[in-house]
Amino acid sequence: MDSRKQLLLICLIGVVIGFVTLGSGRFHGRKPAQVYTDPQYGFRIVSSDSRWTVSDTTGFSDVLLVMKSDTMVEGFIPNVSVTVEFLPHMLNAAQYAQKNQDCLATEGFEITSRGKKVIGDNIFYDLQGVNRHLIPWLRFRFLCLVKDQIGFTITCTAPQSCYTKFAWDFELVVSSFRFI
Repeated sequence: MDSRKQLLLICLIGVVIGFVTLGSGRFHGRKPAQVYTDPQYGFRIVSSDSRWTVSDTTGFSDVLLVMKSDTMVEGFIPNVSVTVEFLPHMLNAAQYAQKNQDCLATEGFEITSRGKKVIGDNIFYDLQGVNRHLIPWLRFRFLCLVKDQIGFTITCTAPQSCYTKFAWDFELVVSSFRFI
C-alpha cells in the first residue's frame, strides 16, 4: 500500500472514531472550556471544561473573576477565583503568602499544608486548609504570587466532604494560569 493510501485510511479511521465518539453522546450538550484573558493585569486562565462558568462580573473590585462549577454540593457551588491586591510596599511571594496565612487564621481557617508550586515560570506559595466554622465545612487551596508589587491569589473552594471530587478540575485551572 502506497503512502497516500495509508494516509487516506488513517484519516478515514479518525473520522469514523470521531463520529462514534460524537454519536455516543459523550460531548452532547457540552460547551468548550473558556479562556479568560485579563488585559489590565496581563494574564490568562482557562476553565477545566464546559462544566464551569467564567464570570468577570463579581461585584468586588479586587476579585477579577470567578469560575463556578455547574454542580451544587451541600448548598455550595465549588469555585475558583482570582484576586489582585496592590501592595503598598515591596513584598516577595513568601511574605505575601505569610500575610495571607495570618489573615486566614484570624478568619477561622486552619492551614493544613504549605508548599510551593511552579506554574509557567512563576513560583506560587500554596496554602491549603479548611474552615470548620462554616456549614458545610469548606476546604480551600490558596495560591499566592507577587509580580510588580501586585499580589495575585488563585483560590479554589469546595465543601470538605467533596473537595477531592473537584481537585482535578481545580488543578487544571490553576495549572493554566500564565502571564501574557
